[in-house]
Amino acid sequence: MQIPWIHLHGAVTHFPIALILTALAFELASLIWKKPDFRTVSFWLVGIAALSSIPAVITGLLSAGQVFAGHPPALLADHRLAGYATAILSILAFLIRWAQGSNANSPAAIRASLVFLLLACGSASYAGYIAGVMVFGPTSAPPPAPVVATGSASVPAEAAQLIAQGQTVYQTNGCTSCHSMNGGGGHSGPDLTHEGSRHPQASWQIAHLKSPTSETANSTMPPYNTLPADQLKALAAFLVTQQ
Repeated sequence: MQIPWIHLHGAVTHFPIALILTALAFELASLIWKKPDFRTVSFWLVGIAALSSIPAVITGLLSAGQVFAGHPPALLADHRLAGYATAILSILAFLIRWAQGSNANSPAAIRASLVFLLLACGSASYAGYIAGVMVFGPTSAPPPAPVVATGSASVPAEAAQLIAQGQTVYQTNGCTSCHSMNGGGGHSGPDLTHEGSRHPQASWQIAHLKSPTSETANSTMPPYNTLPADQLKALAAFLVTQQ
């Protein structure tokens, strides 16, 4: 069974980010309320964040190969660079604090910690923003428009109704979070604008929806085998019209 690295990446990445943000909060609190103990808490939070940033980077590299399958979006390079920067800044912040020893509470040491933590928080936020754009698409992107001529005489009314139902199933089951179509939607999965040209058989679409890895070996798409049969049929009909 193939490991879904993208799921593990999402799980482990939020942990160091939360720790870095919390460390910055304690660092600022120690500066405002003159509490040395807050700096101690910040120190250990940064240490754990630095350690946990390593599996976050590794799972990110592994998941990119699975999700984008040799066709990475341009934004992936920026996301990767911001992830590296966050990990490196976290590690440096911890090592600098460790090296300061008894001078850790001096004004110069506090300023250095704040600079590294602010930079780490900034790069982590930027990496998260880019990840959101890759997964959900830009906020200004138009909703996906189906390429279906339902008013044409070449499309019987019954078939047009089935296709319209399939479009509704597509839009209400999270498909747009991962897939783009006609300029709208996410980018972590393949673009489905011409899905009907690649896989014109409804039977293939249904089999793929039920068990993606049965038709595409390296697929990270979750199975939709819990969808009712009529919805699977409608969704397949919608997808094969995308020429």
